[in-house]
Amino acid sequence: MEATQVAQTEVGQNQATGTGASSGTAGSNTVAAAGTVPASAPVAAPRGYRLKLQQMLQGWQGAIPSDSTVVSSAGNLTQAAVVARLQTYLGAFTALDAADTAYKQARMPVEQQSSEVGQYLALLKTALGNAFGTNSPKLEQFGLKPKKARTPLSSEKLAIRAAKARATRKLRGTTGPAQKAVIGVNYSCRSTTTILAGRDQVG
Repeated sequence: MEATQVAQTEVGQNQATGTGASSGTAGSNTVAAAGTVPASAPVAAPRGYRLKLQQMLQGWQGAIPSDSTVVSSAGNLTQAAVVARLQTYLGAFTALDAADTAYKQARMPVEQQSSEVGQYLALLKTALGNAFGTNSPKLEQFGLKPKKARTPLSSEKLAIRAAKARATRKLRGTTGPAQKAVIGVNYSCRSTTTILAGRDQVG
């Protein structure tokens, strides 16, 4: 009976002053009934100030009569004023939930089209490269980077590269096709000589 009186009193006060859950949740599709905790589904489990506000609100609604006054260092606190202020604070969290839900819903199409967008951009890049040439400066107008033409190496740089390659092959013990062919012939000759020598010994 006491809780019913508290709720009825709060309804009248909220309608008269325009405060409470309705004003605290402006911009949200969910409007909490006066005298109750905002009935929106939190994005995450209530914690921190939100949890403390909800618990404090429930205590003032359930344990403090609507016509009671509590003395504090800031003056007398009426049950109605405290409830209204707590609901206003909670309304900010409710509005945040609504905004977060709207953001996630708006982002879904962006994520769903991501793969298709990448494929289409790749198609356009290839088409523009075929049309203007992959080295054309015009590609920059489309946000594409033209391929840089390779600068021919000078004779000095070519000689340095060849010397480095020979040094690397020598270090690793690798051989070229011609050297492999010579090694194969030598191995074949040694094998033939060994076989013939073995036949002579047997004979």
